[in-house]
Amino acid sequence: MPPPTKGGPDPDTVPTARMVPLINAVQAGRWTEVADPYPAGHGSDYVPAYRQLGPHAFALRIKGDSMEPQFHEGDIIIVDPDIEPMPGNFVVAKISRDQEATFKKFRLRSEGRPTRQTIELVPLNPDWP
Repeated sequence: MPPPTKGGPDPDTVPTARMVPLINAVQAGRWTEVADPYPAGHGSDYVPAYRQLGPHAFALRIKGDSMEPQFHEGDIIIVDPDIEPMPGNFVVAKISRDQEATFKKFRLRSEGRPTRQTIELVPLNPDWP
């Protein structure tokens, strides 16, 4: 691998950015009604994403403080709905019937039997239940 150039890493080793549509905001805290007022692939703005993403990826701006100290109000996150979440991942969970969503850490909890697991959506901020 060649040494980095004076202004930063070697441009040949930096991944190419894909522009992802910023479609709305998501509440890090309570369940909040969400809307996607844009056709698929469009948004109010576009943000660069530097990793492999599925064709339906989009960006959301965070509102609220339940995911502090790692995520702050105003931060932008990239969401890839084509990826199955794993315990420990950060997710945007949506209740389809109510059109409400929230941003949390995904965790599975056993209910005393290994075959009986419950999904937990956990805030990082200890001030949130």
